[in-house]
Amino acid sequence: DREEVDPRSLKLMLDMMAEALATGFVLVQGLLGGMGVVLLYIATPQDNASLLRVYSPIASDMQKAMIFLTCLALVGALEKWSKDQMAGWLLRGRRQQALDGGLVLLYSVAFIFSLLCAWTDDLMRASDRRSPEYYRMPLGPAFASRLALWRGLHAARCVCCILAWVLVALETRSYPHNAPNYALHQVYRKLFGSEAPPV
Repeated sequence: DREEVDPRSLKLMLDMMAEALATGFVLVQGLLGGMGVVLLYIATPQDNASLLRVYSPIASDMQKAMIFLTCLALVGALEKWSKDQMAGWLLRGRRQQALDGGLVLLYSVAFIFSLLCAWTDDLMRASDRRSPEYYRMPLGPAFASRLALWRGLHAARCVCCILAWVLVALETRSYPHNAPNYALHQVYRKLFGSEAPPV
Protein backbone atom coordinates (compact mmCIF):
# COMPACT_ATOMS: atom_id res chain seq x y z
CA ASP A 1 0.00 0.00 0.00
CA ARG A 2 1.15 3.46 -0.90
CA GLU A 3 1.67 5.79 2.01
CA GLU A 4 -0.87 8.61 1.81
CA VAL A 5 0.36 12.19 1.72
CA ASP A 6 -1.32 14.58 4.10
CA PRO A 7 -2.91 17.23 1.84
CA ARG A 8 -2.50 19.90 4.50
CA SER A 9 1.25 19.36 4.79
CA LEU A 10 1.67 19.60 0.99
CA LYS A 11 -0.37 22.79 0.87
CA LEU A 12 1.66 24.26 3.72
CA MET A 13 4.92 23.43 1.96
CA LEU A 14 3.76 25.00 -1.32
CA ASP A 15 2.55 28.13 0.44
CA MET A 16 5.86 28.45 2.29
CA MET A 17 7.75 28.13 -0.99
CA ALA A 18 5.57 30.82 -2.57
CA GLU A 19 6.13 33.15 0.39
CA ALA A 20 9.91 32.59 0.32
CA LEU A 21 10.07 33.37 -3.40
CA ALA A 22 7.92 36.48 -3.03
CA THR A 23 10.02 37.75 -0.14
CA GLY A 24 13.22 37.10 -2.10
CA PHE A 25 11.91 39.12 -5.04
CA VAL A 26 11.07 42.05 -2.75
CA LEU A 27 14.60 41.96 -1.29
CA VAL A 28 16.13 41.97 -4.77
CA GLN A 29 13.94 44.89 -5.83
CA GLY A 30 14.91 46.83 -2.70
CA LEU A 31 18.60 46.18 -3.33
CA LEU A 32 18.19 47.29 -6.93
CA GLY A 33 16.47 50.49 -5.84
CA GLY A 34 19.35 51.29 -3.49
CA MET A 35 21.89 50.59 -6.21
CA GLY A 36 19.98 52.89 -8.53
CA VAL A 37 20.31 55.76 -6.05
CA VAL A 38 24.05 55.20 -5.53
CA LEU A 39 24.91 54.76 -9.22
CA LEU A 40 22.81 57.76 -10.21
CA TYR A 41 24.64 59.85 -7.61
CA ILE A 42 28.03 58.64 -8.85
CA ALA A 43 27.47 59.17 -12.56
CA THR A 44 25.15 62.12 -13.05
CA PRO A 45 26.86 65.28 -11.71
CA GLN A 46 30.42 64.52 -12.79
CA ASP A 47 32.30 65.59 -15.92
CA ASN A 48 33.55 62.89 -18.28
CA ALA A 49 37.04 62.67 -16.81
CA SER A 50 35.78 62.36 -13.23
CA LEU A 51 33.18 59.82 -14.26
CA LEU A 52 35.73 57.64 -16.08
CA ARG A 53 38.18 57.86 -13.18
CA VAL A 54 35.57 56.72 -10.64
CA TYR A 55 33.40 54.33 -12.65
CA SER A 56 35.84 52.56 -15.01
CA PRO A 57 37.41 50.29 -12.32
CA ILE A 58 33.98 49.01 -11.26
CA ALA A 59 32.22 49.12 -14.64
CA SER A 60 32.39 45.37 -15.24
CA ASP A 61 31.15 44.47 -11.76
CA MET A 62 28.30 46.98 -11.94
CA GLN A 63 27.33 45.68 -15.36
CA LYS A 64 26.99 42.11 -14.08
CA ALA A 65 25.14 43.22 -10.95
CA MET A 66 22.65 45.40 -12.83
CA ILE A 67 21.87 42.79 -15.49
CA PHE A 68 21.47 40.02 -12.91
CA LEU A 69 19.35 42.07 -10.49
CA THR A 70 17.13 43.68 -13.12
CA CYS A 71 16.47 40.22 -14.57
CA LEU A 72 15.44 38.85 -11.17
CA ALA A 73 13.39 41.97 -10.38
CA LEU A 74 11.56 41.60 -13.71
CA VAL A 75 10.78 37.95 -12.97
CA GLY A 76 9.46 39.06 -9.56
CA ALA A 77 7.26 41.72 -11.16
CA LEU A 78 5.85 39.16 -13.62
CA GLU A 79 5.23 36.74 -10.74
CA LYS A 80 3.40 39.50 -8.88
CA TRP A 81 1.28 40.32 -11.93
CA SER A 82 0.33 36.65 -12.34
CA LYS A 83 -0.44 36.15 -8.68
CA ASP A 84 -2.51 39.34 -8.34
CA GLN A 85 -4.39 38.52 -11.55
CA MET A 86 -5.34 35.07 -10.24
CA ALA A 87 -6.43 36.73 -6.99
CA GLY A 88 -8.84 38.99 -8.88
CA TRP A 89 -6.51 42.00 -8.49
CA LEU A 90 -7.19 41.87 -4.73
CA LEU A 91 -10.52 43.62 -5.36
CA ARG A 92 -8.63 46.80 -6.33
CA GLY A 93 -9.50 46.57 -10.00
CA ARG A 94 -7.68 48.70 -12.54
CA ARG A 95 -5.61 50.45 -9.88
CA GLN A 96 -3.82 47.21 -8.93
CA GLN A 97 -3.55 46.17 -12.57
CA ALA A 98 -1.96 49.51 -13.50
CA LEU A 99 0.49 49.29 -10.58
CA ASP A 100 1.60 45.77 -11.49
CA GLY A 101 1.84 46.72 -15.16
CA GLY A 102 3.95 49.74 -14.22
CA LEU A 103 6.37 47.50 -12.30
CA VAL A 104 6.74 45.14 -15.26
CA LEU A 105 7.32 48.08 -17.62
CA LEU A 106 9.89 49.81 -15.39
CA TYR A 107 11.92 46.66 -14.76
CA SER A 108 11.74 45.72 -18.46
CA VAL A 109 13.15 49.11 -19.45
CA ALA A 110 15.85 48.87 -16.76
CA PHE A 111 16.85 45.39 -17.96
CA ILE A 112 16.98 46.39 -21.65
CA PHE A 113 18.91 49.57 -20.91
CA SER A 114 21.38 47.59 -18.78
CA LEU A 115 22.03 45.34 -21.78
CA LEU A 116 22.52 48.40 -23.99
CA CYS A 117 25.00 49.84 -21.48
CA ALA A 118 27.08 46.66 -21.46
CA TRP A 119 29.26 47.48 -24.49
CA THR A 120 30.36 50.83 -23.06
CA ASP A 121 30.86 49.24 -19.63
CA ASP A 122 33.23 46.72 -21.21
CA LEU A 123 35.02 49.46 -23.11
CA MET A 124 35.54 51.54 -19.96
CA ARG A 125 36.85 48.57 -18.01
CA ALA A 126 39.16 47.46 -20.83
CA SER A 127 40.54 50.99 -21.23
CA ASP A 128 41.15 51.23 -17.49
CA ARG A 129 43.05 47.93 -17.48
CA ARG A 130 45.17 48.94 -20.43
CA SER A 131 45.92 52.44 -19.10
CA PRO A 132 44.59 53.29 -15.60
CA GLU A 133 44.94 57.01 -16.28
CA TYR A 134 43.35 57.02 -19.73
CA TYR A 135 40.71 59.45 -18.51
CA ARG A 136 43.36 62.19 -18.56
CA MET A 137 43.68 61.90 -22.33
CA PRO A 138 41.35 63.71 -24.78
CA LEU A 139 38.37 61.58 -25.74
CA GLY A 140 37.90 60.66 -29.37
CA PRO A 141 34.63 61.70 -31.05
CA ALA A 142 33.34 58.12 -31.26
CA PHE A 143 34.10 57.39 -27.59
CA ALA A 144 32.64 60.73 -26.46
CA SER A 145 29.45 60.07 -28.43
CA ARG A 146 29.08 56.58 -26.99
CA LEU A 147 29.77 57.88 -23.49
CA ALA A 148 27.03 60.51 -23.89
CA LEU A 149 24.60 57.78 -24.96
CA TRP A 150 25.71 55.63 -22.02
CA ARG A 151 25.04 58.52 -19.62
CA GLY A 152 21.46 58.79 -20.84
CA LEU A 153 20.79 55.04 -20.71
CA HIS A 154 22.48 54.72 -17.33
CA ALA A 155 20.46 57.56 -15.79
CA ALA A 156 17.24 56.15 -17.25
CA ARG A 157 17.81 52.65 -15.88
CA CYS A 158 18.67 54.03 -12.43
CA VAL A 159 15.52 56.19 -12.40
CA CYS A 160 13.42 53.18 -13.48
CA CYS A 161 14.84 51.07 -10.63
CA ILE A 162 14.16 53.84 -8.10
CA LEU A 163 10.60 54.49 -9.32
CA ALA A 164 9.82 50.77 -9.36
CA TRP A 165 10.99 50.40 -5.77
CA VAL A 166 8.87 53.42 -4.77
CA LEU A 167 5.82 51.68 -6.26
CA VAL A 168 6.60 48.46 -4.41
CA ALA A 169 7.25 50.30 -1.13
CA LEU A 170 4.13 52.47 -1.35
CA GLU A 171 1.84 49.48 -1.78
CA THR A 172 0.57 48.47 1.63
CA ARG A 173 0.61 44.75 0.75
CA SER A 174 3.07 44.25 -2.07
CA TYR A 175 2.93 40.47 -1.96
CA PRO A 176 -0.24 39.12 -0.31
CA HIS A 177 1.34 36.29 1.64
CA ASN A 178 -1.86 35.66 3.57
CA ALA A 179 -4.24 35.90 0.61
CA PRO A 180 -5.54 32.73 -1.06
CA ASN A 181 -2.97 31.55 -3.59
CA TYR A 182 -5.19 30.36 -6.41
CA ALA A 183 -2.37 28.96 -8.50
CA LEU A 184 -1.26 26.63 -5.73
CA HIS A 185 -4.86 25.76 -4.95
CA GLN A 186 -5.26 24.56 -8.55
CA VAL A 187 -2.26 22.28 -8.08
CA TYR A 188 -3.83 21.05 -4.84
CA ARG A 189 -7.13 20.30 -6.58
CA LYS A 190 -5.46 18.38 -9.42
CA LEU A 191 -3.51 16.26 -6.94
CA PHE A 192 -6.30 15.49 -4.51
CA GLY A 193 -9.50 16.08 -6.49
CA SER A 194 -10.86 18.70 -4.10
CA GLU A 195 -10.65 22.45 -3.57
CA ALA A 196 -8.12 23.57 -0.99
CA PRO A 197 -9.67 25.31 2.02
CA PRO A 198 -9.35 29.13 2.06
CA VAL A 199 -6.30 30.53 3.83
